[in-house]
Parts: sequence; C-alpha cells; structure tokens
Amino acid sequence: MMTNKTLFIDAIKTFGRTHQLYKVAEELNELGTEVYKEINGRGEKKKIIDEIADVYIVLAELELMCELENSDIGCTIDYKLNRLRLKIEGEKNGTNKKD
Repeated sequence: MMTNKTLFIDAIKTFGRTHQLYKVAEELNELGTEVYKEINGRGEKKKIIDEIADVYIVLAELELMCELENSDIGCTIDYKLNRLRLKIEGEKNGTNKKD
C-alpha cells in the first residue's frame, strides 16, 4: 500500500512542481471562497470539509516541494500559538493596543 508521502511525491513527479504549486493556490482560494460563504450565512458544512481536506493535502505537498522540515514548521506554529495566547490574554485583560 502506498503511504501518503509516497502518493504526494508521485503527484509532484507526475504532474510537475509548477502544476502542484498552482494547485496549492487554487485549493487555498477555494477554501477562502467557502469561508466567505460561511461569513455571509451561505456556508455548507460538506463543502467546507471538502476544501479543508484539499488544503491539508496540498499543504503536505508544499512541505515536500519546498523541502520544509516538520520541526521547523512545528516551532513556528508553537511560536504563533503562544503569540495568539498572549493576544487573547491581553484582550481579556484590556491591555492590547488597538490599531
């Protein structure tokens, strides 16, 4: 059975790096469209789920194409989550600066 990573590598080799990079942009845009529909009260759960799944897939391919390390991404996610945590705490405490 083919692993997900093997499948992603095969997709990149078969369709080409440039095509798959366009696919990343396309899938992100499609998710954005569904998010805007949700904001406007016209969102459909199934479509949002489908687009999130597509984005997960193309992001995994993007990691491979850009030769990114999970540890680097994980550290950056941790940093950004901590920054969000601090922002939420500041908002709750009234200490955030308003732009």
